[in-house]
Amino acid sequence: MQLLRQDARHETDTGMLAACLEGDQQAWDLLVERYTRLVYSIALKSGLGEQDAADVVQNVFMLCCGVSNRCSNRIVFRPG
Repeated sequence: MQLLRQDARHETDTGMLAACLEGDQQAWDLLVERYTRLVYSIALKSGLGEQDAADVVQNVFMLCCGVSNRCSNRIVFRPG
């Protein structure tokens, strides 16, 4: 079995965002994986149903994807 080499930038959110800005799909996938549950739980705690909360998750990451194309790597996503 071959082990995939972990990109050192994937160790921090700032590094992953910088990698995302350079088009690194794995970094984007890791950020989405890391924050999906947080975004979903916030939507649920705000009173939304499961389907609406899932829609919020999708919208949040679509917005993040669009914003990341216009921002520098100085942005930091922080878990709540």
